[in-house]
Amino acid sequence: MPNIKLKKFRMGWGQALLLQNVRIHKTNPYGSVNLALAREPINT
Repeated sequence: MPNIKLKKFRMGWGQALLLQNVRIHKTNPYGSVNLALAREPINT
């Protein structure tokens, strides 16, 4: 699997995303972890 650098996630209201087998590191690798991101709709 290639290394991919992610800088921004643009997500719509109520959208969710699951990234599997993510390695988080700058110098020392951590993981392979599952990362869940979500943007909750807010009533204002």
